[in-house]
Amino acid sequence: MLTAVVFGIAYGSAVIVETVNQHPIAPEKLKTLHVSIGINHAVVEDPALFLPLGIHAFWLWIPRLVAAVLFAYTCRWWFWLRRRRRPLTAQILPANGRWR
Repeated sequence: MLTAVVFGIAYGSAVIVETVNQHPIAPEKLKTLHVSIGINHAVVEDPALFLPLGIHAFWLWIPRLVAAVLFAYTCRWWFWLRRRRRPLTAQILPANGRWR
């Protein structure tokens, strides 16, 4: 993730693809990583543009970091809920799986 944040999405995605090819990672973890990178992808570039305009560094980094953490945990929570939920057909159909 640090590579994507510092060097950008193009180089960071190449590093992520190479890592996943060497060490398989669960799709849910990759989706959570992509959410976090999507929010934090311009942590270096944006301050370079907006600091000279007088915008305080706090407003450039902290809200983005908080949003990334919240969305990553929300994403993990959502995947956890989806795993726990039983299929709808299991709740409607009888135990033998057939209608009379």
